[in-house]
Formats: sequence, C-alpha cells, structure tokens
Amino acid sequence: MNSRKIKAWTWVHKWSSLVCTVFMLLLCITGLPLIFHHEIGHLLGTEVEAPPMPANTPRASLDRVIAVAHALHPERVVQFVSQPEDDDGLWFVTLTPTPAPTMTSSRSPSMHEPPRCWPNRSSTKASCM
Repeated sequence: MNSRKIKAWTWVHKWSSLVCTVFMLLLCITGLPLIFHHEIGHLLGTEVEAPPMPANTPRASLDRVIAVAHALHPERVVQFVSQPEDDDGLWFVTLTPTPAPTMTSSRSPSMHEPPRCWPNRSSTKASCM
C-alpha cells in the first residue's frame, strides 16, 4: 500500500467510527434511565416503597389489603391486585370508578356495551346481568 491509500483508509476509518460513536452514545444516554429507573425513582422520592418493619411482623392478609384500599376510596371498585416481581412487601391495588367492565374495539375507539352474559370459568354456565 502506498501512503495515499493509507491516508484514504485512515480518513474513512476515522469518520465511520465517529458516526458509530454518535449512535453508541445515544444508546448509552437513553438506556441508562431505563436500567436505573428504580434507583432514580428512589433518589427523587417517586418510587413506592414499603416502610421498614421488624422481621417478626406478620404479613397482612390480602382481604385486609383490599379492605384498606376500599376504605380509602369507597366510591371505587377493586379491579386488580398485584405485587411487584422484585419486592413482596408491597401490594398494588387498582381501583376503578365503574363496576362494569369497559370494553373498546381495537378497530374503533368508541365504547361498547358489555355482553349480557359473561362466561363463568368455574362452571359451564354463564353469569348474566
């Protein structure tokens, strides 16, 4: 190789690596908040955390958790209860203002009336409103 080809390949290598570096920097900057969102939420005080309890404190029953959530918002109905995967000291209770299921179509954003009869998974009969 002569010096002219070496200079040309050096120029191509330098500028192609600079372009790749911009994309890698973009991935690093946008990926860090996704990886450390729990820690960032903890520092900002926006993360829900269970208060520290002694080790021998008995766990509250799920019925008690639902009763406390319903007492805080008596006008709402419990829809979901879940726990985070990494912390078994918390319960998330999702409450909704409407007791009836709300349905929308994936093809039209308008609301639909729920069917009169819902299939009952525990038996072969359907429970009707």
